[in-house]
Amino acid sequence: MRLNHLMSLLLILIVATACVSSGGHTGSEVLSAPDEFGTVTYSHCFTSGHMFHALGGITPHEDLSPLNSKGVSYNLDQKIWDVWPTRNGPAPKGNFSAAQIGLNIYVFGGEEKSRRTSNDLFVFDSFKQEWTRIGQNAKIIGRRSASLTAVGGSLVLFGGQTEDHQNNWGKFDTSTQKWTAFDSFTKERISNIAVAVDSKVFIWGGFEGKIRSDEGLLLFPLTGAIETIPKSPLLDARANAKAVGDGTRVYILGGMGNDGPKFDGAVYDVRDKTWTKIPAFTHTRKAFEMTLIPDKGLLVWGGREVDNTFQSAAFLLDQKTLIWRTVEIPNAPRGRLAHCLGTIDGRLYVFGGLSGDKTGGNLETSDELTLIPFGKIP
Repeated sequence: MRLNHLMSLLLILIVATACVSSGGHTGSEVLSAPDEFGTVTYSHCFTSGHMFHALGGITPHEDLSPLNSKGVSYNLDQKIWDVWPTRNGPAPKGNFSAAQIGLNIYVFGGEEKSRRTSNDLFVFDSFKQEWTRIGQNAKIIGRRSASLTAVGGSLVLFGGQTEDHQNNWGKFDTSTQKWTAFDSFTKERISNIAVAVDSKVFIWGGFEGKIRSDEGLLLFPLTGAIETIPKSPLLDARANAKAVGDGTRVYILGGMGNDGPKFDGAVYDVRDKTWTKIPAFTHTRKAFEMTLIPDKGLLVWGGREVDNTFQSAAFLLDQKTLIWRTVEIPNAPRGRLAHCLGTIDGRLYVFGGLSGDKTGGNLETSDELTLIPFGKIP
């Protein structure tokens, strides 16, 4: 490993792993991932300090195979890419779960070429640039398409599909390197929301079998207890909705309901146990991504209109008034879906995805990381 790369990672450990706006970024950047990683959709994306990480996804170069465990990192300070080594890492797999704690990225379960589900757990140390297989626990049922959520120093595993349709949930303590299995919820659930809030995990919606759910749960990983979240007429049953949390509240938007795409949402306050309606935005946008922008609000970008055309306009929700406004972000990439959207070091990032034009044509899978300073967002 290069010395300058090691020094850069050491600086990340010294400052913090949280993303803090430096206020000094003036121009947007567009960067292509290395050829070894390729163009991709549906990646898992993470940030740590000045480092961006992408893991897995569907690549057209592999005949749209979902079996992909490749990883890549970009150093915003030194402007260099690093392709993750594969030694001791997971075999190519799809529908796995991933989460980040500090500089470590964890991968659980999924399915390999044999189509059998796994209960393996791997960790990638982004400082040492190496994989470690933590192994299996017989009490944790192997599964695909589960949610894996970081809460403090633990990983909370929930839902997913298993081979025999049995299920449980559990937590992995990263300090003791041990699993604890809980049997208090045994239904299979996929395409649900899972957000860490106030040392708990908020679960809502998704599929139970073939039925879309409007039920929510609050998981208490310290004790294994589950609390039922009161239903609300403000939010009907849906799957694949988007959600972000701000510490005590969860913002839920979009998804697919029994009667088609949804464009509205709701906010749930975990401490007050109250629901508040989020109105639909003016466009009929589906399959978008969203993230919280400090001091600006909830940003929705990407996706398609119901006529399958792509648009580059974004929507910004004021968290106090819950009023939407449409914004045009200078130098934003082409409209797309199946991309990553988040924030890093005072910038909005967009990575990968399937892009197209305003007619819905000229489809292209991307390998680009676009960085846009917060100051460029109107």
